[in-house]
Amino acid sequence: MDLTRVFELIDQRRERYYDLLEEVCNLESGSSDFDGVRRVNKALCDFALERGFSVKVVEYENAGACSLISMNDEADQPALLLSGHMDTVYDRGLFGYPPCRREGDILYGPGTSDCKGGILVALLAMDALKSAGYTERPVRLFLQCDEEVGSRYSAGQSIQWMIDEAKRCAAFLNCESGHPGKITLRRCGILKMIIAVHGKAAHAKDYFTGASAVVEAASKILRLHKKGEPGGVSYNCTLDAPKIASNIVPERCDIVIDIRIASMKQAEEASAFVHTVAKECSISGTSGEVIYEDMRPPMEWSERNQALFDKINRICAAHGLPTYEPNFSGGGSDAADVSVAGVPCVDSLGIEGAEYHTINEYCRLSSMEERARMLAAVCVDFDN
Repeated sequence: MDLTRVFELIDQRRERYYDLLEEVCNLESGSSDFDGVRRVNKALCDFALERGFSVKVVEYENAGACSLISMNDEADQPALLLSGHMDTVYDRGLFGYPPCRREGDILYGPGTSDCKGGILVALLAMDALKSAGYTERPVRLFLQCDEEVGSRYSAGQSIQWMIDEAKRCAAFLNCESGHPGKITLRRCGILKMIIAVHGKAAHAKDYFTGASAVVEAASKILRLHKKGEPGGVSYNCTLDAPKIASNIVPERCDIVIDIRIASMKQAEEASAFVHTVAKECSISGTSGEVIYEDMRPPMEWSERNQALFDKINRICAAHGLPTYEPNFSGGGSDAADVSVAGVPCVDSLGIEGAEYHTINEYCRLSSMEERARMLAAVCVDFDN
């Protein structure tokens, strides 16, 4: 198929997609804001239905809703699965009203780059392909509802649906936040653990008859902090302690630990270290135990992912499009779960931006069409 017409359609329709991105980013959708996530999902699905795509929606009782937007379902070739998540890390009102503001080529707001912008990149590519008459391969877009919390609110059902769909496809192309000139081949995993520190309560006037759980927690945090290394495993600690009066020696303090690991070997070593720190106490009368442990796996290098990355670059070069360097990201992603399941996978194919997970998050709107052209070319020439 000649991609000239596809690229023309992407350029002609980009402004509508810029506007749609602003519309859905103004629909605030923190992971725990289930109604907000459902509103975003409905807006995107309605838009897709208007353009002739098929849509399947699944709502979860204690989460938002996920959707699968599809084209060319009757085609014989194996499908390609694109993906992006609708939830953000922000509570309502944090960005003010309206949440988004546009300054030239820059759109500021919650989810502009992480990851509603990536969803719009994928939709733009699919829209142009469909309008240009592309019918040879099924192309699908999975809209995830609780990626930012590791699919916790849907009790893992959302990520499992994604994995099941990906296993039926030739490749998984995740449209997380893009980095200029790069595609992500490796990602950190996230090991989350909680240490419960127990002490002995006492009146502050009898301080030395008690045992402060907070002081013991501080000792453990310093030990964890010293174990971390730049470029290696990191241990980010926060406290979850009950609110108590200052004249009481605290008897309980929980340490919540976000551990970034680049391999399963690092995960095993980090877990063992945290269990050791939990047990070993420096304050007499205190004790500790690990009460929670969960992990989003790392996306490690694999030959199948490298082959997919190389194929994307060959296709881009053949059509005069920019080629990409491999990227390593310290953030977690659904792509890791899909990669662990054995599906060829690359990540960070979405709109370019920065400052995600801060109130300064933004995207560069004009990067949308570059990424959409790349996705469209990959869909058309995947077997080349």
